[in-house]
Amino acid sequence: APQLAIRVQGAHVSVLAAADLQQEVNYVLSGSSANGSFWMDGEYKATLTLDNLTLTNPDSSAVCIENGKRIAVVLPAGTTTTLADGTGGAQKACFFINGHAEFQGAGTLNLSGMTKHAYASDEYTLLTAGFGQLNILQAVSDGMHVEQYFQMDGGTVNIAGTQGDCIDVSVTKDATDEFNGQAFVNGGSLSLSVTADDVKGLKTENNLTVSGGSIYALVSGLGTKGFSVGTDLLINQASGQTTSISMDVTGTTYMPGDAVLESKCRGIKVKGNYTFDGGNISMNVTGKKAKGISCDGTYTYRSGTTNVIPE
Repeated sequence: APQLAIRVQGAHVSVLAAADLQQEVNYVLSGSSANGSFWMDGEYKATLTLDNLTLTNPDSSAVCIENGKRIAVVLPAGTTTTLADGTGGAQKACFFINGHAEFQGAGTLNLSGMTKHAYASDEYTLLTAGFGQLNILQAVSDGMHVEQYFQMDGGTVNIAGTQGDCIDVSVTKDATDEFNGQAFVNGGSLSLSVTADDVKGLKTENNLTVSGGSIYALVSGLGTKGFSVGTDLLINQASGQTTSISMDVTGTTYMPGDAVLESKCRGIKVKGNYTFDGGNISMNVTGKKAKGISCDGTYTYRSGTTNVIPE
């Protein structure tokens, strides 16, 4: 039996790796199609190189990786890859990875999610220190929907035009998975435009830790949040790093008076404890009943500059 079973129908390519293939394959995708896709499944980790690929799949995901292992996504320097899916499909995302995704390379990736999420992974997603740029141009639901944890060590991420959260990090079905429901921002530049009602820029089911990098959030829908932290928030500044968080918060209340659905606009909403130990936080808050930072637990200040004291 062949090690790789490859089917090609027009520009739709599917690859099924044999279960006993225990070595890494590097799939290099390039070219352009307005009616194509790439689907891959197997039992071993793989590398996916996106080399100036322009791909739209009107019916389902543009790229779907199903093998559940470590998937290295490489964007070569100087390249731009643009992926989009179609409306009204059953797919979870325009770019879906079942497995843990590690993004590297200094190129650019543009994503549009026309049915649900622009990007989704069933396990952690890591953006490495040398990563280039990810632009999420639009999504019917979340821009990035990540299970287990999201970690950003570098690169530039710009997310706008989402009708759901810009980045939503949720727990997996296995509660013992490492860092389950958490997010870590250790470097790079993150820009979140939150302009739909009752959505979040960066939402975590558990802890959020910011130890470096530059984050900007434009928060302007009813009941919107720049960050929504399910448990504890730690903002600090790792050695050699600069931590800078700035937000413009202008939204008012979503569903006022509704005992279940009422949601007030916040730059940062922390359901647990909030510790600030380095960096700079600057917020411009103008919306009626909007607040910069709301903390349900204990606020601990150790170091850093901020113009917003939690309420």
